[in-house]
Amino acid sequence: MKAALKLIFLVMACALLGAQGIAISESEPTVPPLRHILDISLSVSPDELVESGDVTLTFTIRNNSEYDADNLYMASVDGHHSESLGQVAAGTTQTYTRAYSVSDDELDSGRLSFTISHDDIVSGGEPVDYSVEALISRAEAAPGLEFTRHVSTHSVTAGASVLITYRVRNSGNVPLTRIRVTDSLGSFTGQVDILEPGETKTFSSRITVNSDVTSKPTASYYAESVTDDELNTALDELSIDVVEPALSAGLTLDRQSANVGDTVNGVITIGASGADFTDVAVIDDIYNTIIADTLELRAGETLTVTCSWPVRGISDYRVRVEGVDATGERRQAYSDTSGVALTGEFSYSELSVEANAQTPELIRAGKARIMIAITNSGNVAARDVKLSEAKLGEIRTFEFVPAGEPTVKSILVDVNEDTEYLFSIEYTGDDGETVAVECAPVSIMITDGGAEPAAELDDADRDRKTYEINVNTVFFWMMGAGGVVLLVLIVMLIVSHDRSRRERKLRMQLGMDRRRDVKAKKQRPARKSER
Repeated sequence: MKAALKLIFLVMACALLGAQGIAISESEPTVPPLRHILDISLSVSPDELVESGDVTLTFTIRNNSEYDADNLYMASVDGHHSESLGQVAAGTTQTYTRAYSVSDDELDSGRLSFTISHDDIVSGGEPVDYSVEALISRAEAAPGLEFTRHVSTHSVTAGASVLITYRVRNSGNVPLTRIRVTDSLGSFTGQVDILEPGETKTFSSRITVNSDVTSKPTASYYAESVTDDELNTALDELSIDVVEPALSAGLTLDRQSANVGDTVNGVITIGASGADFTDVAVIDDIYNTIIADTLELRAGETLTVTCSWPVRGISDYRVRVEGVDATGERRQAYSDTSGVALTGEFSYSELSVEANAQTPELIRAGKARIMIAITNSGNVAARDVKLSEAKLGEIRTFEFVPAGEPTVKSILVDVNEDTEYLFSIEYTGDDGETVAVECAPVSIMITDGGAEPAAELDDADRDRKTYEINVNTVFFWMMGAGGVVLLVLIVMLIVSHDRSRRERKLRMQLGMDRRRDVKAKKQRPARKSER
């Protein structure tokens, strides 16, 4: 009985306390557990200055709560800079970028300090403050001028013009003044009053060249925040030569021996020097057929053209290149004669691959150049040779790899850590089966004593263009054009024959009519006499 009374009493007490709690919750607002609801970060650019000056501040303010931050306000600790930032709504992120002038005191202290505030979430409460800082340091003054030169060509014909471009860039951290660029070539002088850190100025000079000349420019400047002395930098001498316009031609075959009826594949390399060439044609000098035409070659440029020949009784091959130079004169060049022995011996191809890194050690992450050589030790070309790398996948498929000299491929790879590359090739062997060949791994490491990474594109890559023109395609179009002409001639012949047949029939009809008229005239007198 006593136990039952205690239980009833306990239940009534809990009910009474619950009712009081409900009444309290209905009469008083819920207060958030935290007043600081923002996550604020600050970055400064640049983060070091030689002396007091302007920087860019970036405030990133994240509100991950369910409450709006109203009347957002930003102020520097010294009170010299303040402004309203508005509102950061619940669940959003706002970024504020501001220009700011750093004082000497702030630069000496090594930090920039600000206060961010907003209204308290509970009405009537005190504003909520946040202290935000960013580090900044005083840098040692380091003046520097990057000076470069570019010429439009290194060789020209007499009387041609050359464009020279000079470029100066402030590569230091202090302003440079009274910059002056001079070059005895063309008596060139260029000036600029001031260059701020990172700024660039470009000058250009166009000269007419009648004989071999040399460019050796210099640049002088002042870094007044460091020294009163004039500073100078000079570039190496660069020669611009006057040359006679000329074409060149080279021919490489994919085999040294073949049977009659086989196909010989060739790579033709043509080049121009001294002048630009137009209306360039590549001609088979043995059979006097056009391999390619209407090409253009700039001075110093090289093109490659691929072609194929059936092996006949004559086994010598030679090409001729013709083109018109800038003066209007037509010039020619011949390749060496390349021979293919006629033989019934067994033909085969056997490939090997070798890869080497030009810079096996890099000082930092970047690009590295790897040279890959595929050698065919057989006596015929291997067709459809696929070059791959274990991680990079397929790199390129070569239409054919000739016997003899190695076929070289250069690639750029991204190196972010110590890496090992494994290259391989696949081709179809003489028995029709796929043959796979791997080379030794190529290792590239990142180390303090390494070389600088390779450029995205070097000058040789930039100037090189490759055109592959298949003579079979030209033959196809010639056959198509011949077919059209033949069809037109057949139609004209049919039309002409039909017209002749109609004219012959008309002449026969007119002859018959004349004979009837004559016969009728002869019969009329006889009829009158009978009457």
